[in-house]
Amino acid sequence: MKDLISVIVPVYNIAPYLDECVGSLIAQTFENIEIILVDDGSTDGSGELCDKFKKLDKRVKVIHKENGGVSSARNEGLERASGNLIGFCDGDDWVEPSMYKTLYDNMAETGADISHCAFQYVKQDKKIAFYGTGKKESMNRTKGICELIYGNCIEPGVWTKLYKKSVINNVRFKTDLKFNEDVMFNVEAFMNAEKSVYEDVILYNYRSRNDSVAVTAVFGEFSEKVFTDTLEVGKRIWDMTKNENREIRLSGLNCYVNKLTAAIITAKKEKSAKHYKNRLYAKLKMLKKDRDYENLPKRTRYKAKLVKLPYRIYGIIRKTGAKENRWKS
Repeated sequence: MKDLISVIVPVYNIAPYLDECVGSLIAQTFENIEIILVDDGSTDGSGELCDKFKKLDKRVKVIHKENGGVSSARNEGLERASGNLIGFCDGDDWVEPSMYKTLYDNMAETGADISHCAFQYVKQDKKIAFYGTGKKESMNRTKGICELIYGNCIEPGVWTKLYKKSVINNVRFKTDLKFNEDVMFNVEAFMNAEKSVYEDVILYNYRSRNDSVAVTAVFGEFSEKVFTDTLEVGKRIWDMTKNENREIRLSGLNCYVNKLTAAIITAKKEKSAKHYKNRLYAKLKMLKKDRDYENLPKRTRYKAKLVKLPYRIYGIIRKTGAKENRWKS
């Protein structure tokens, strides 16, 4: 079998979870796999555990580096990957035995550049599916990009996906971002892909930890870095898409308007973000003059109108029409 899958696993102080993660990768039914464990300066014995896994299975590679964050660790893995196909797995998660075989087979069957699947969110003993309908769909470049940006069925994480190395040769994780770095990587990757394929089967298990970066960023105390990163990602996506065809352009505009709307609400709520409010209003006002603004989804334009209301009134209206937040459940 000529195709080799390199799976990159960033590792930082996750010793209690590594055995399940690495064990699930070693047990893959697709055997021509290279498992790259990138120890990002761990201090809890995770690095030593990585070395033990290397001795147990010759397919395991270990990289030890100074702490630089998850983006830095993934980029280091990309530089060292030997495979012509690339996957990612977080070191505290685990995958089903058939995950990479399924992604590989779908890619081979359709000639896709990116193959991806569904996942489930695991919080203690509770499992929440995203989504698991069994549907399979091949998408052209435009639909793949739009589905990713709108978030209809393509989740922003890199860990449910298998990429041809050729579409990410010049794509790296942005180390200046501490939040939404997955989104930026995927937008660039999907823009390089002529075709993607999605099978809505749950093959990845995303573990929720109260001390994880993702959970803290979304549900923890206000972080100005998360706030500014989210806005920056919205702006970069808009900049990347505004000269594309109309469908892709609309998806990028919709993304930036939604992120500005959310940021204005946050600026009204959080004292430490209030100084951003006028600038955000000015940016939103500018986007409302765009030739495609009136073609955005009604929900997006409705939320953009509501931001003028006092925060307390906005909160009441939003609660009455809010969708269930399964990440917080």
